[in-house]
Amino acid sequence: TIGGISLVLFLLLGVVPILLAFFSGLRSISHYRPVKAAAVLLVVAGVAKAIPQDTQTKSTDRQQPDIIFIGLDSVAPLHLQHNPGSHAFLEHLLESGTTFSNTITPLARTFPAWTSILTGKYPVHHGARFNLTPLEQINHLPNLLPKILQRNGYHTIYAQDERKFNNLDESFGFNAVIGPRVGASEFILTKMSDLPLVNLALLLPWSDKLFPSIAHNRADHVHYSPTEFVSEVLENIPDQQDKPLFLATHFCLAHYPYSWRDEAGTPKGADLNDGHQAAMSALEQQVVQLLSGLRAKGRLNSALVVVLSDHGESMAYEDGMWINPLKGDEPYYPDSPIRSPVSLASNYTGHGTHVLDKTQYTTLLTFKGYGTFHSALEPTNREEIASLVDVMPTVLSLAGLSIPPDLDGKNLLDGSKRAVSSRAVLAETGIVFSSLTSLKFIDEDSLLREAKSFYTVAPDSGRLILRPDRLDSLILKKKFAIHTNDWMLALIRRNREPNASPVAILVHKPSGEWTLGNNSVLIENSPLNLLTDTAKDLLGEEQHDFSATWPFQTEIASASNSMKAADAHLVATQ
Repeated sequence: TIGGISLVLFLLLGVVPILLAFFSGLRSISHYRPVKAAAVLLVVAGVAKAIPQDTQTKSTDRQQPDIIFIGLDSVAPLHLQHNPGSHAFLEHLLESGTTFSNTITPLARTFPAWTSILTGKYPVHHGARFNLTPLEQINHLPNLLPKILQRNGYHTIYAQDERKFNNLDESFGFNAVIGPRVGASEFILTKMSDLPLVNLALLLPWSDKLFPSIAHNRADHVHYSPTEFVSEVLENIPDQQDKPLFLATHFCLAHYPYSWRDEAGTPKGADLNDGHQAAMSALEQQVVQLLSGLRAKGRLNSALVVVLSDHGESMAYEDGMWINPLKGDEPYYPDSPIRSPVSLASNYTGHGTHVLDKTQYTTLLTFKGYGTFHSALEPTNREEIASLVDVMPTVLSLAGLSIPPDLDGKNLLDGSKRAVSSRAVLAETGIVFSSLTSLKFIDEDSLLREAKSFYTVAPDSGRLILRPDRLDSLILKKKFAIHTNDWMLALIRRNREPNASPVAILVHKPSGEWTLGNNSVLIENSPLNLLTDTAKDLLGEEQHDFSATWPFQTEIASASNSMKAADAHLVATQ
């Protein structure tokens, strides 16, 4: 296999020269003449990669816009709000498009979130409930967004600079996939690749063929160059413009450990926010480079650009939670039933673990037109509830294509605010590792031991996958949240154990007030019926134990009337 070939090359280029140097009594392998000669050849060959080639871009009269997704891993609106002016280009990009500032990710992990983006469905319907879910568990329907676009003449490309936990591939409807090779070998090779001749070999123009698990891989941060990855993406975009382009990109610099080549990353003991902000600055430059390159190729002459993030990243901000521990309907004492299932404090870091953390579950979402498509979208900030499942139907509508009828997502630009104001959206957690509750204190040995029980290597593909026999038990440990604009119903199990005293928390998000069922005023002012009906419709029997909690035993007529009155007001003001 290619992974085996890469391992052999590592031995030849790294280990063998070192052993030769050692047994020759040399202090450095650079003193070993054959090795030194090989190093020179590698450098000379690598120079060819930097020589620009003359290309000619052809114009076209086609009517279909190019569609560009710019995906930013681990970026939440709060990251920009806490650091105003630090990322001026990104802020301007969001302000110059139609932005939905109240967007929720269905699951704050990359593979499930991107599967929701491309299917218009929640994980409970498309099947990707966790990172590394086996592909046979995914509902590969013909109505995946890339497949629809392919049938309408689009050339489709997916590009991501780290794919360890994301198995998106050509089977999702992409003509080409750019980025490191998916496979269990990536986990090994990225840990042992910092060898002198391997470093030089990666300068070769065909290094991605020699080392497909390492080239352009953000996980191998010793070698990863942000600018070179963007250049690789641009080089793979066809110059011929007779076919419209669908380019979906996903950049992972803002994901921990916030490090890359020629950058030391987060210094030991430094605040996580400092490292994350430095990574966001480098990420912003990747966006600038990508858009500049697309413009030079004529791909912004008529284009729809969607800027989004798959999830956020908790930085333990004081205002990072939707819930205020001091505004509950009972004291937050050590034996409180709420304290056992989950902490209400804002001391979490990471993502996909805590449905009460808005920094994890709110995302960027902006639609912006370029060139002849510029007039299709106006700069505005929309505050109604949205979800990443809404991306697909909204994009199809803007492209003038039919929307499949069985989607969970809604067209956010259908002209009717009522359609999205009286809805609720679903969010859920991924696997929560007991040895990884904070990015500040990572016990790698404990994490590895724990992870071994969840994953295996697929013998047919060599990919690391979630063990199929663990899927059902892991689903029964999930936590959920049902969101409207101002309200959230969180469904949480105690001690991360299935069928163990589930707890339901109703939260008024603007104020942080919450109740376990004892605050009748808060309950009567809430859209409780909408929240519980949505939970029953989407979760069904899978999470039947929550049906015994207080919200599902309560009928709130006044809440229903309140929603109807709010809808009537919206209709009257449109």
